[in-house]
Amino acid sequence: MEFLYKKVIDIVEEESLCLEEFLELLVNQQKYLVENDLEKLKDGVARQQEIISRVKTLEKQRGKLVAEYSETEDVNPGDITITCLARKAGGQIADKLLELQNSLLSLHEKIEKARRKNEFLIENSMKYIDGTIRLIAESGRQKEDNAKSDEKESLILTTTV
Repeated sequence: MEFLYKKVIDIVEEESLCLEEFLELLVNQQKYLVENDLEKLKDGVARQQEIISRVKTLEKQRGKLVAEYSETEDVNPGDITITCLARKAGGQIADKLLELQNSLLSLHEKIEKARRKNEFLIENSMKYIDGTIRLIAESGRQKEDNAKSDEKESLILTTTV
């Protein structure tokens, strides 16, 4: 059983490292959004997708371990959490599992905060772009209207002379 706990610890540690890198990418993304560095932004998003894929793979591995554990302990796999494993393991393994759980919860919270901040920056950028496009369109219409007005005045002057 100790082997299973250690495998879970290894997987959760790797997940934690992935999430730390994901958080770093989100923080960098904020800088790239402000600087309007589209190339670095694009690269960061691609790397985020790689990390998400890796975390999904790790989650599947952890799910298989939980399924194995549930068979040996005759427990519903959906009821098995890190806290549950820590209680069963006890000792240093429990301490490590709980430490990892706290780390994951903290990372998830930081990621959500950074994600919301990036969302805000993107929404404001889109509003800015939309406003700029409207100003350009209105300016174009005004130039057309002015040109038509100039044409009419020119026609009036030509016919009256």
